[in-house]
Amino acid sequence: MMMKHAITLLAFFGLMSSPLAMAAIPAKINAIPGALIVNWQPQDAGQRMGDALEVYNDAGDLLARVPARMSGQQRVVLPAKTQGDLRLSLGSEQAQYRVPFGFGGGQE
Repeated sequence: MMMKHAITLLAFFGLMSSPLAMAAIPAKINAIPGALIVNWQPQDAGQRMGDALEVYNDAGDLLARVPARMSGQQRVVLPAKTQGDLRLSLGSEQAQYRVPFGFGGGQE
C-alpha cells in the first residue's frame, strides 16, 4: 500500500513539472529548428484569452509576436539559434517552455 502511494506521488509531481501541465495557455508546444509549433487545445467558446501570442527569452527580450489562432496548429518563427528558457504570453496568461539545445551547425 505504501509503494502505491509513493508511485502516485511521484507521478503527480512528475506531471506538475512538465511544461504542458503548468501551462496556463491551452496549447501543447514543440520546438523545431527556428520555430515553435503550437498545437492549440479545444477550449470553451466563451473563454477569451488574448489576441497575440508573444515569446520572450530569459533576458525578457521579445522574440516573436504573432496573432493567436486559438485552434489547430500554428507555427511561430524564432531566431535560428534560440535556446534556453522561453516565456510565452497570451493576454494575462503565461507559460514557460525550455528549448533544450541550440539549433544550427554552430558556425557563424
